[in-house]
Amino acid sequence: SITTTIDGEDAMNVIKKNHSKKKYFHVMLFDINLPAPWDGTRLMQEVRRLYPEYKNIPFIAQTAYAMAGDKDSFLEAGFDDYIAKPIMKNELLTKIERQIAKYASNKS
Repeated sequence: SITTTIDGEDAMNVIKKNHSKKKYFHVMLFDINLPAPWDGTRLMQEVRRLYPEYKNIPFIAQTAYAMAGDKDSFLEAGFDDYIAKPIMKNELLTKIERQIAKYASNKS
């Protein structure tokens, strides 16, 4: 299933609510350009800081900022992968599958 949120605050509320029920997402796809006070990088880092369970969950940055070096910057910031807009469904699904498989193999 897919859960969507409208901004960083909504995302934090949904994560907190699910965390209290011991429900965790298997992959997180965060837009980089979010309404203040959030941006995707800060949101990802805060989720990982507050919820240790998300240290082993893949985070994928999605952005319209498709400039040279952006991917490296987002990976250095802590994202596991990056996808530029416009997002192609097959590319996104491949990235999600690859990240879930990577994290599943790291648990073993």
